[in-house]
Amino acid sequence: MYYMVMLVLDNPDLLDKVLESWHQNGIGGATIIESSGFHRWQAQKRLLPMRYNLPPLKGELGNYNYTLFTVVPSEEKARQALQ
Repeated sequence: MYYMVMLVLDNPDLLDKVLESWHQNGIGGATIIESSGFHRWQAQKRLLPMRYNLPPLKGELGNYNYTLFTVVPSEEKARQALQ
């Protein structure tokens, strides 16, 4: 049986640390997607109405995070990945 681990990393600065830790624990691969949540999407909409056509404030609102997916062979490995 295999387990899928999904982690939403709210602090993009920790990405290397998480991936290094996974690698040290025998997790050799992951899919990494830049993502944003509903709350941040709403906050950005309130700050910049679309009619002004200004560039996005990416970074100013910290409007993204990383969502990581990996598949591991055991429940133990899944728990290690989440720690």
